[in-house]
Amino acid sequence: MRETLKLFPDDLTADEIARHVLDISHIRAVPITEKADLSLINDALSSGEDSASRTALDQVLVEPVHRALAHLPRTLLLRPGLWHYLCMERYRDLVWERWWSGLRPGSVAEMLSRPAKIRRFGCRPSMNGMARNALARLFWAGETLRSPDGDYSLARQVFTMQETHQQVFDNTFGLAPGVARAFVAAAQGRNNEEVQRMGKSLNLFGSTIMLDYLDESDVAALLA
Repeated sequence: MRETLKLFPDDLTADEIARHVLDISHIRAVPITEKADLSLINDALSSGEDSASRTALDQVLVEPVHRALAHLPRTLLLRPGLWHYLCMERYRDLVWERWWSGLRPGSVAEMLSRPAKIRRFGCRPSMNGMARNALARLFWAGETLRSPDGDYSLARQVFTMQETHQQVFDNTFGLAPGVARAFVAAAQGRNNEEVQRMGKSLNLFGSTIMLDYLDESDVAALLA
């Protein structure tokens, strides 16, 4: 069953985010016309409760998060307010569990002392900002790395090593799905240093050639 989605403001301070998720003050969510079948995410959460690690939960969720939201207008998907609502309200407990090990700070000041983790609730209107939000990062991994025939294997693989995810979504080549897929495929079995070198090499190639005009096999050859 589809449920009505809501929006929070696009611009929220870390203090506003902390006060809302700690139930000190509340931000009003505004209903919008778009709906989504969030049962896809809910069912995956139920099946992923026994995941051996928190990163394994990312692999469980990347496909259902993308499938649940892929029909939405891109203008909406690029709005921080959507991801604010999903992470600060609808799936707040998920963010606490995945990124805070289920341990909630005792005060706003304590929470503000961990800005990197606050960003998992919040979202900025940038590639880096989307890559830090707890659910936006899953959606855009699915959007970028799903194969043309609908296979999510690479989208799951990118969450097996944090360095691979950072290289793809902190660099502009992550905006080209074919290039990103080739990079993730080539990163399989590599260690952190090797993946970092691959990212630097691809950025260097990108300064002299238009990577997004290459086939995935051509990019793979550059990284071999």
